[in-house]
Amino acid sequence: MNKHFFKLFSSEGQATSSSASNKRLGGLEEDERQPLDLTNEENMQDEDFIITQNDQEEDERSDTLRIDDGEDNEKIQLVNEDESVVNNNPMEDDDDREKAFEIYEKNYRSHEIKNSNTALDAKFYEIMEQNCYQSETSHIILSKRYEKICERKVQELEEIYKKTYFLPDEQHFKVKEEYYTLKLEKYTWGLIYTLFEDEKRMVRQYELPEQTDYKDFLWRNSHREIVDRMKTNSEFRKLCLIVEWLEKNARERIDIENEGNWMYTSRKDRQIDPDTVYKQNTLNEDDLRQERLIVKKTWALVRSGQMKDAQMFCRKHDQFWRAATIAGSELYHNPRLLSKEGNVEEENSETVGNQNRFVYLNTLISMLKSEDYMTNDEIHHYEKAIYGSICGDLPSMLAVCNDWEDYLWAYCKATMNYFINRQLAEFVPSDSEDKKYVADVISFTNSNNRSFHEILQSLRVSNNEKVKEEAVHYQHVVQAYIICNQVPELIKYLLDSIIHPAEKSMSYISHFLRFSSHFILTLSMGGDVVFTNDRGKDAILVKYIHYLVNTKQYEHIAFYTRFISEKHETMNNYDYRSIIFAEAIVSIEQLEKEKTISGDNVLRRMLIASAKKNQLNVSEIASIVAEKSLQSAESINAMPHVNLLDSHFFLDPNNNPFNKLREKHTTELDIKKINSIDWLCIEDISPYECLAQSNSLLREFIQLGKLEAFEMLLNKLQEAIDPKLENQYDTPIEKEQQQSLQEYHDWKLYKETMLSYDKWSNQLRQKPQFKTMENVTFKSQADKIKYETELNTFTNTTLKKWAQENDLLLEDAVKKHFKFLERRFLDQEQINDNPPHLIHELKQRCIPDVVFCLYQLLSFSEKYEECMQLADQVASDSLSLFEYFSKEQLLEFLKLMGVCELNAIVQEPLLLQQ
Repeated sequence: MNKHFFKLFSSEGQATSSSASNKRLGGLEEDERQPLDLTNEENMQDEDFIITQNDQEEDERSDTLRIDDGEDNEKIQLVNEDESVVNNNPMEDDDDREKAFEIYEKNYRSHEIKNSNTALDAKFYEIMEQNCYQSETSHIILSKRYEKICERKVQELEEIYKKTYFLPDEQHFKVKEEYYTLKLEKYTWGLIYTLFEDEKRMVRQYELPEQTDYKDFLWRNSHREIVDRMKTNSEFRKLCLIVEWLEKNARERIDIENEGNWMYTSRKDRQIDPDTVYKQNTLNEDDLRQERLIVKKTWALVRSGQMKDAQMFCRKHDQFWRAATIAGSELYHNPRLLSKEGNVEEENSETVGNQNRFVYLNTLISMLKSEDYMTNDEIHHYEKAIYGSICGDLPSMLAVCNDWEDYLWAYCKATMNYFINRQLAEFVPSDSEDKKYVADVISFTNSNNRSFHEILQSLRVSNNEKVKEEAVHYQHVVQAYIICNQVPELIKYLLDSIIHPAEKSMSYISHFLRFSSHFILTLSMGGDVVFTNDRGKDAILVKYIHYLVNTKQYEHIAFYTRFISEKHETMNNYDYRSIIFAEAIVSIEQLEKEKTISGDNVLRRMLIASAKKNQLNVSEIASIVAEKSLQSAESINAMPHVNLLDSHFFLDPNNNPFNKLREKHTTELDIKKINSIDWLCIEDISPYECLAQSNSLLREFIQLGKLEAFEMLLNKLQEAIDPKLENQYDTPIEKEQQQSLQEYHDWKLYKETMLSYDKWSNQLRQKPQFKTMENVTFKSQADKIKYETELNTFTNTTLKKWAQENDLLLEDAVKKHFKFLERRFLDQEQINDNPPHLIHELKQRCIPDVVFCLYQLLSFSEKYEECMQLADQVASDSLSLFEYFSKEQLLEFLKLMGVCELNAIVQEPLLLQQ
């Protein structure tokens, strides 16, 4: 890439030019380019076109990237609604990822695409995505395509504006305001493209001649050649480009009608001699009206840089004298004398332009100073502006200028003419007639020697209130910073305007954020621009991501996140991009709460696919999402466990102590926490990382007594994590991972213990019943036989089957309860940085209930000896289960043991008799 490619956006990047050239064009030197004082007073569909690269250079001095409307070149089309997207991304998306996007589009985005602003955002996204993988010319292509997008949108709004005249003033004004904003954005992208494209062009560097003979030769043969050589100076060339850019924008406003060559009242004339006007006194009012119209439209053509068209327009209206005066402004050029040997085309070309330039300019200056032009007649004002634009008379031009663009053009045009005339003055031979007028012309325009900084400050303090108001519009401020080559100040302005917007309307914010973000990305796309501080760039992109979240353009978020810096001064643990994307996901889940709670994972799959497509760290993102989701939950207040169940409760086998733990219902917040773990269950995440987060949530649910939520989370983990753990069974793990795995197994065993008790308890409540008929006299022997048959069937079949199932469930429950107590539940001294006293509180909530349930199981099965063994286990110093009982719980347990001992004493003689 050319090392000067981005010099317009760097403080050091001034184009090299000769010392002589710089000396002569010193009015725009670096030392005069002070920082702009742009205090923030009032901040803040596209046609197909073809991008071609010339294979054969027509001009050896030019290496210009062309973006035109040709049809014979290779097409790279902008995306329309009914056209396919050209995907320049070298990564090939897999089928699952594409399917995720298709499902997302169908379910989420169909109603959003219709929105005007989001549709424009989508266009910018598509163009950015297509060109971010291209060559070093991507930023040039992007700026041109953005200009085309805005141009099409402006055309649409113009049509809408014409059709909404019947709407209330407020609605009509909104359409006009959006039209104006997008038109200015189009101009800004045009300016960026113009300057970028100029930097790409290879300009041949050569000095202006010093020899007197050669100077005379150039003056007598080509003034245009002298001006072309002046363009080796980067600042003068930039000034010319800005004038051309402003003139190009002005062409859109011209509406020239061919009204014929006759005056309206020509048929009223009775004489045809030249003195007819004076014989019949003044012009008829209709003719005067048309004269004003002609001079206004001539000025419009001059303002838009169409000098040839202005001459032709005057000729069509029989004003040949005015066409001749305008024609004198053309630079003299005799191609036959300058042509290289053998160049037939130049040898046959005609001589063009005015060789006596300073004689002509002095005549125009004399006309402007004459008394005829001192009147307030409107025709004279526009005539003065036409001739003032040629000779550099700024007041004459400003008198008819209406807006900020007109004023900027007038200042730049006057400055450009001053430099051209000053340079040409050095080439005028002493024997030329022009020599005696050079001093007068130069002295008349001396005040036009202004820098870009001075020009733009003049617009800020203009006496024209409209110009002064437009000068603080954010697009004009952006254009001013770009013209003055002050990119750091521009980025700071954009960021300040985003944080403190001048307007709160969604239309303003959307346009400003979209432009700011894509300007930053386009600026950095070429690779030669190095931001001195990435914080401003990152902050702008983060704000745009927030906007995309709020407008539900979720599929674009990952793409813009990829351009954020990896490191941030306040974020040392994670990739900064992962943090931003994770925060966006958390916000999305809050906006889409209904879909998230209902378990819809279409959105999640799309976000994961988008992150993978843009090479973000999915594993890190998922961890941060889960962590932030848990942090946003309600704070946990440790609740001391108070057993409200006395010994009589446990003597009734139909009572389930775990039902007390289910009295606290699962809330939407609990479900949100549980669903956040889904991010840690995707295939890219280590299962141990998931366990570290999920164990913390399991402890929270147990502390709050939310057994139902606890079971829901464990079911989710067993379904998603257990297969991963099986695949990594032989893989060595670290100590912390081993602790997380051990705790997870403890919670699984606790759940299995409760589940075994629930199954037995449910089986117990479903015991089949049979209505016996003791001491009942049957009507007949047949009824008695029928009753005895049914009783026998119930006893030997139904009841026996139930008893067998109950015994199996009872045996399984007893086994799992004993296993739980013998396992040394949550034996780690410290789990995931939780202090030991919190682990002790968890054991206080779990162990006593398991002991009481086990007693109920043993007492129901009349295994009183094992009940006594349970008492020994509770009192054992090795297990220390008694440490987790409150005083009230120990008293209740001792009462139960007393009942158990009595039952054992009663049972012993019966066993001996058997």
